[in-house]
Amino acid sequence: MEITKRSVLYIGYSCNIRCKFCYYRHKTKKNWKDIRLAKAEASVYRKLFDNERVDITGGEPTVYPKIEELVKHCKKIGLRPTLITNGIILSKEKKVIELKKAGVFDYLLSVHGLDEVYNYLVDHKRGFEIQKKAVKNLNKHNIPFRVNVTITKFNAPQLLDIAEYAKKINARVVNFICFNPFYEWEKISGIDFQEKHLIIAPQLEKALDYLRENRIEANVRYFPFCLLKQYEEHQFNYFQLPYDSHEWDFMSWLKKVNPAYQGLYLFNRLIVNDKKQAPRKVYSKLALAATSKIYKKGHKCEKCSVRYICDGLKKQYYDRFGDLELKPYYGEIIKEPTYYIRNQYKVID
Repeated sequence: MEITKRSVLYIGYSCNIRCKFCYYRHKTKKNWKDIRLAKAEASVYRKLFDNERVDITGGEPTVYPKIEELVKHCKKIGLRPTLITNGIILSKEKKVIELKKAGVFDYLLSVHGLDEVYNYLVDHKRGFEIQKKAVKNLNKHNIPFRVNVTITKFNAPQLLDIAEYAKKINARVVNFICFNPFYEWEKISGIDFQEKHLIIAPQLEKALDYLRENRIEANVRYFPFCLLKQYEEHQFNYFQLPYDSHEWDFMSWLKKVNPAYQGLYLFNRLIVNDKKQAPRKVYSKLALAATSKIYKKGHKCEKCSVRYICDGLKKQYYDRFGDLELKPYYGEIIKEPTYYIRNQYKVID
């Protein structure tokens, strides 16, 4: 399997809703990125890292004052743009038309629940109603989109319903993302919307069965392999992410190798050269470095045969719930990150 050609471009954390689980909810600085820096960053991803696609994210990128200018730049340099969005601005048909003209290829729409569950989670009384208008506009103008679902205690019972809804609205891909207690969330033990993996798993299996039957690409991110046995082909921990065409190249994602955090073009050439010469080794090292900071593996993980390709449990999660629910694999030791995912159905775009 090839390394993903998709990069990620953060443009600031300002947003027009307040999702209860937002990774950046506790950040105090939410200013927009200067358009010159955003363009320079995009150019580095295309010309240096050889990326072909970019997910533009925030915050909410559709309210970024220079979003059309940035989209046009990305398209011009051959970096096909996607916007990760809650869809509120896209409920305005004029804006959908303008962004399509600017060069947006597709959208990654955040559907974190249905009806009142969605409204509660995003703290907006008419959120779901408005998002449905956005979906109608995207379909009317033949603009493809994928769906993100951050799994919480409140939407876990709706996962099958969300999968059915995704098919109804013509979503091409559904990503189920296990809430990650990143940043300030790591310090909070009693997160009220956080649910145990063992309780989520049966609901997730029903949704995956439905999506399989209807040939819709389904990805599960940051979930222990052993709690979704027989569904491993859908699972993407850090070690699998570099091989998912709908995920981000670590070179643009991780700050240590992101040129925008080291000066515009003062990048680490050794890492870039390593990427070209021995990409699998480099990406495995980056995955291990990332997981070692925020994940923990107890006794059960240490004797599991997939321990080299699974993240284990987030430290905050481990400290809160422990690892009694885990069901280790026994037998052949698996070290190849793509061992399961190479059999997955993927959308070609």
